[in-house]
Amino acid sequence: MAKIDASPGKSPGLWIAGLALVIACVVAIRIFTSVPQLGGDEEVFKTVDALFTAVTSQDRLALDRCKQQLAAFQQEGVIAGNVAAKLDSIILQAEQGGWEVAAKRLYSVMLAQRGG
Repeated sequence: MAKIDASPGKSPGLWIAGLALVIACVVAIRIFTSVPQLGGDEEVFKTVDALFTAVTSQDRLALDRCKQQLAAFQQEGVIAGNVAAKLDSIILQAEQGGWEVAAKRLYSVMLAQRGG
C-alpha cells in the first residue's frame, strides 16, 4: 500500500493550490473594495473638494450646490455612473445626518484617486 505524505516539502501541488487560492482572494478583495476613479477633469476635482468642505462643515446649502453640480457632470458624461453613485450615497448619508461617516467615506474616495 502506498504511503501519502502531505508535508510541505513533499507536496508542491498542494502549495501551488494554496497559493492560487490566496491570490484569488486578494484579487477578489481588490475588485469588490475598489474605489471608483473621478477621471481627469479639474472641475470635478474642485467640486469634490467643495463637497468635502460642505460635508465637514455640515453646510446643507453647499452640499446641495455640490449635489447639483455633480448631477450635471453625470448628465454631461463627465463622470461615470459608478462614481456618481458612490458620491450620491455619500451625499445622502450626510443629508440624513451622518456627516462624520460621510466625511470619512469621501476622504477615502479622495485618497484613493490615482496620481493624487
